[in-house]
Amino acid sequence: MNTTSVAALGTAVVGLSACAWAFLHGPRQNRMTACVLASIVVCLALVFWSIGRGGLVALDAALVIGALGPLITIVVAVRGRGLGRGEPQPPAYSSPQQPLPASSAATPDVARADRRRNANGRGRHAR
Repeated sequence: MNTTSVAALGTAVVGLSACAWAFLHGPRQNRMTACVLASIVVCLALVFWSIGRGGLVALDAALVIGALGPLITIVVAVRGRGLGRGEPQPPAYSSPQQPLPASSAATPDVARADRRRNANGRGRHAR
């Protein structure tokens, strides 16, 4: 075992353990970042191993992983936002001119009073 093989092993062990810790103990939004960093660490370890062994198979695998890592990130991000589905997206905001439900539309005075109330249930100018 030569020095580049030891560097590949050290890179893989230290880097993947740090990525696993970040994935398991970090907040939910950092899990994808930990996965992308893990693919980068694996690429680097495979490049070191390819240099140490003198073969091109590990270098080819590193190139494939390096290309697929960001692509998978984009696919997961698009699917997570719902852009790949056939369902219509809900509006980002609701317009005040939208019609009220049928139950409150029957009494126009109540409907006007409901529109004047804020989220706390108070009138417009109540503090």
